[in-house]
Amino acid sequence: TVAFLTQADGIGETIAKRIYAAFGEESIITLIEQPSLVCSRTPGLRSEVADEASRKLAPLLNESKDKLPLLDLFKGTKLPAKTASRVVEARIPDAVNALRANPFILMERFKGIAFKQCDSLRIKLKLPPDMPERIVASCQQVFSDINDQTWLSCKSVWKGMCDLLETDSANVMVSLGELIKRDTVVERDNWYALRSNAEDEASVAAALYQRMRMPAPNWPIEAIMNDEYLTDHQKEVVVNNMKNGGRLIILPGSPGTGKTFTLGRIIHHFGGITAACAPTGKAAQRLTQSLGGTCATTIHRLLEPRPLTNGGFVFTAQAGEVQVDLLAVDESSMVNNWLAASMFRG
Repeated sequence: TVAFLTQADGIGETIAKRIYAAFGEESIITLIEQPSLVCSRTPGLRSEVADEASRKLAPLLNESKDKLPLLDLFKGTKLPAKTASRVVEARIPDAVNALRANPFILMERFKGIAFKQCDSLRIKLKLPPDMPERIVASCQQVFSDINDQTWLSCKSVWKGMCDLLETDSANVMVSLGELIKRDTVVERDNWYALRSNAEDEASVAAALYQRMRMPAPNWPIEAIMNDEYLTDHQKEVVVNNMKNGGRLIILPGSPGTGKTFTLGRIIHHFGGITAACAPTGKAAQRLTQSLGGTCATTIHRLLEPRPLTNGGFVFTAQAGEVQVDLLAVDESSMVNNWLAASMFRG
């Protein structure tokens, strides 16, 4: 109840506790229906704050049946303030009991929630430090922390997990061995990877190799060479790709060298059915502005995500349903293996 009251502007934890001391479990409904009464019996609460709180909390009350137990569950942990709202929106079945059994679900479901934050909830719930979900989550956090690399050295994984789990090296090596047995982690010549990441990376590598080995389409080489807007260097890079890259063109370069502009010139000369996309909405907006007549979208939208009833989503375009002659991807260095693998399947 106290946590719910603090969602109103001007009501901090101290004032919220005073309201609760005066009205108990009826605090919320009383503040909504009789803000002047609450104001008169709560030292430090101004009338305009109480009136505004009444207006703000009323629509939230209907949404709070699932949220209040979560706010209480997360109280005193390191989890971000909006975590309860995110859990409710994701519609995780029996969320409170699920999180009581495994706080590390939050890491799996929500971007930006880290191991230490979930572990603070584990500590509050007095769950055992050797619970399997915690071991897996620590390993996932190590891979997330170190530049999103697919493969890490044994030393990097071992040290990272030791730091997170706050245990000695022998226990971590045993835990790693268990993760390998369970097929969560794969090991090659003393290098480790999460199996899902390794499979996505292999899928992307195979897709790139296949396209580089396929016969080149009818690339507009002559039109590129005669393009008055491209520099000689840009023409050289594009034409070299067209002659040697099969069905794949890669435009490398530092920021400001004209990669996106050059991409637009390729689209202009290619013709046919073209789609342009980028990994984020902001990048897609910039790409649209640079391309002029072509409207870019995010990779996610291109693959037609469908929400699941229990939260999350799946891509519906996963078997070659994206019918285009040319797919242009800007800011490809920001695309992780999972999204790249999904894109190539689409």
